[in-house]
Amino acid sequence: MDLMQCVAISQDGRILELQFAGQNAPRRNLLFPLRLQLTGALSEPFTADVTCLSQSSAIELKTLLGQRAGITIRHHDGERKVNGVVTAVRQLGADGGLSSYRLRIQTALALLAYRRTCRIFQEESVPDIVAQIVQEHSASNPPIAASFRLDQQLRQRRPPEVAYCHAYSEDM
Repeated sequence: MDLMQCVAISQDGRILELQFAGQNAPRRNLLFPLRLQLTGALSEPFTADVTCLSQSSAIELKTLLGQRAGITIRHHDGERKVNGVVTAVRQLGADGGLSSYRLRIQTALALLAYRRTCRIFQEESVPDIVAQIVQEHSASNPPIAASFRLDQQLRQRRPPEVAYCHAYSEDM
């Protein structure tokens, strides 16, 4: 009898837990987080590189791209959750019935960096420009649509319109 068939890898009670959300999300214990490198800075989006183990060496990597994912980090004071979208994935290798993978999880806003566009906005307010960009991305990009709900509640009556606003080769 193969030892790997007797041992079930579980995330229960571990310091790191990886979860996926959505209709086509992978099953809970498909990937077992082993190592996390979390980087971030003030006014910068975070990047979480997660090295995982799996009993499957045949995971279709493209099925993980764009999946909403979250990492729970448990420590003595409680836990911290980091949520985002899988923006990169690769298989690192396999040994003894286990395969290792590396996932990069970033905020859904990081997906905007993969699209360049040139735009001109005239006589529109900044909230209207942001709403238009988010709606366009939501219509063509399911991970962004699943991650954002734009609520335009403004404290002032109507923000001033910008006479002319342009974006040249911007990631938006």
